Amino acid sequence: IKMLGHLILIRLTHVAPIALLEHLDPLVEPLRASVGSTAKEGAVKQDVDKNEELIRSSLRAVVAISRLPN
Repeated sequence: IKMLGHLILIRLTHVAPIALLEHLDPLVEPLRASVGSTAKEGAVKQDVDKNEELIRSSLRAVVAISRLPN
């Protein structure tokens, strides 16, 4: 579900960049938490891979937002 939200954010950077920038403050902390998430100690490979994909998805959303003018 989080990765779908990231895809929606990326799409919004193209469709409605001004509206996204106006409401960006509530999105910062969840993105920060996603980027800083770590897999639990002793997690299986599948869980580690899922966590890494979540981090990549979060970073793609951050990059898309950072490319917006102002």
